[in-house]
Amino acid sequence: MCGIDGKIAGMQIRLDKPINERKYIWLSSKGLDGGASPSSPIHFVGDPAAKRIYVTDGSLKGTVAHALSGRTFICLAGVKNLGGLDDLLICLKANGMVEALESFDMKKLTDNQIGESAARLRQRLSVHGFEVSSATWSDKALDGVDDYFLHRKQARKNHVHDVDISAAQAV
Repeated sequence: MCGIDGKIAGMQIRLDKPINERKYIWLSSKGLDGGASPSSPIHFVGDPAAKRIYVTDGSLKGTVAHALSGRTFICLAGVKNLGGLDDLLICLKANGMVEALESFDMKKLTDNQIGESAARLRQRLSVHGFEVSSATWSDKALDGVDDYFLHRKQARKNHVHDVDISAAQAV
């Protein structure tokens, strides 16, 4: 995970076999003499001076979505991990950011915990003065924003007309 400055802020390991439903664990020296836990740093990928930024959960998901779309992403370690977000938002506001799209998985429409976390994120973004929307798309089989941008890229390759993400919910 890299911060807005491009420096490594933390590292995760993707497990082949999840432990207690967790697919990722943090690489950490916690427990060693002088070691430190990485907490939950925020991954940033894209243009630090972008006017519109997408916010999703998961650094891999955001990095893939960025690679497919060229868009700028703030990637939280999880839907409930908003620690450190305020400092980043203040920096992005100073850089000229005006719009943020909450881009959690489409499960936010059916899973109350994810939906409530998405609403908290939109509220936090709104408090900082950004135009805030919730990114949704009509094909609910495409769960994550990475799936959505992959589908769009494949559709363009096959010359299939597709619609862009809609900003369905404004805060």
